[in-house]
Parts: sequence; structure tokens; C-alpha cells
Amino acid sequence: MEAFHENRSYGEGINASISKCESIEFLAHWHVDIEMIYVCEGSLRVGINNESRILTKGELAICSSGDIHYYDSNGMESSSIMLIFNPELIGHSGGWPEESKFICPFINSELKIESGKLSDVSNKILELFNNIYEEMHNGEDYNNFFVRSKIFELCGILLRYFPSSTLNIKTDNRKIPLIKAMKKTINYIENNYSEDITLKDVANNANLSMFYFSRVFKDILGINYKTYLNLVRVKNAENLIKESNMPITDIAFECGFTSIRTFNRVYKEIKGNIPSNGR
Repeated sequence: MEAFHENRSYGEGINASISKCESIEFLAHWHVDIEMIYVCEGSLRVGINNESRILTKGELAICSSGDIHYYDSNGMESSSIMLIFNPELIGHSGGWPEESKFICPFINSELKIESGKLSDVSNKILELFNNIYEEMHNGEDYNNFFVRSKIFELCGILLRYFPSSTLNIKTDNRKIPLIKAMKKTINYIENNYSEDITLKDVANNANLSMFYFSRVFKDILGINYKTYLNLVRVKNAENLIKESNMPITDIAFECGFTSIRTFNRVYKEIKGNIPSNGR
């Protein structure tokens, strides 16, 4: 699980990546890149800004530039394909879509499309995902041209068939500041998780009352503040356990826990086991 403003890096040739995922878990994060996930089997909860859905086979989520999003597989299993690419790849340096937004970021059985059958369009999207995956993993010459053309086609299908609306600053005025406040909070937690940061601290940093902050945080990030902070701390502790020779006690304090007892309890709640000095 990760939690941050993600600055992605790609391999040589093309600013895109595609991978197959099993029961993915990922804390709320955001980036300029466009991220799409197609559920091939099973069920997966996806949260985008202040909405969340459980997606099943044949359904898709679209995270546009700057959207806060997370994945939750608690109690569920799924197989998915995830595509991430920089908007500059399709000529949109400022993000995509540029002058419109999708009315709903979730493409599921409840969504009414502009024309054609949802199942046909969904199958075409899956075909494009598989084409992109094969091109990016087969190592053939000039595959960057084919990948780019397939991503263009994918974006064209999404814009043609799925409802969107022109960006309206007045309409979005209430939501935009809250999303910005939560982005600021994500960055604040990532930079200060090793300190004793309280709910009051993060609420003040977001310029919101503690009550309102708690409600907005849960709505947008899918979990409460304390749980999120513990997940960030355990994620960083796990990295230190794997990558350093620091004693477990030092790692616990380095990651913001006030006692080894608390660290062991929280780590076990999240990971299912207690770490040892023997790793």
C-alpha cells in the first residue's frame, strides 16, 4: 500500500505502464497521470474523489489527472489490468480530459452510454488493454508506436461513448477546495508520519474543523484518519525492515510509534504477523 503524491517514472521509449493485478490494495494517492483499471474477474472496491464503487467483471474505473483514488480488496478477490500513462503521451500536457470531465468515473452496468451496447464497448476496451499489454511485454521493435495508437483509440472510445460534461468552475467550486485540502493532507502525512501528528494538527493544516475534516477525509480517502496514518507508518516500517539492518525497536520509533508494544499490535492488525529482528 502507498500513500502520497506520486511522481511516476517510466522506462525508456514511452510514458506508460500496464500490469496485471491480483486483489490489489492501494491507499489513497494522486498524480497527474491517467490511471485506468479493468476488472477481469471477481470484485474490487475503487474510490475516486468522494465516490466509491465495487466493480465486477467487465467494469472499469477511470482516474483522470489529479483525482484522489484508492483500491480496496478487503474480503474480496479480483484479477485486473491497470493502465497508467502520462497525459503528454496523447498531447495533453495539462491533464486529461482537458475541457470536460466524465459524469461518472465508473463504467459499470448502471451506466447509460451514449450509443451502442455497454457489453460491446466493454469488450472493445478489454481488447485494447490486452493489445497494449502484449505490445509492452513482447519486446518487438517500434512497439511504442503501437502502444500510443491503442491508447489514443482507448481515449477516443471513452470520450465518444461515456457521458461527460463541460467543466463548470461555479458548479465545482465546493468540491475542488476539499479535494485540494485532502491532497495537501496526503502530502503532510507522508512528510510527517514519524512525528506525533494529531487529528487537530492535520485538520488545522487543511484549514478545516476537526469534525468536518474527519467527515471529508473518510468520504474521499475511504478510511478514517487514524487508520490511514497507521497504514502509512506500517508501510514505511515494512520498507525499513526489508531494506535496512536497523533493530525493530528503532524502526518502530523512526516510523512514529511511541512504544514497541503499540508497533507490534498495529503491525499485526495490518500485516497479520509481528516482525522480528530475524526478519
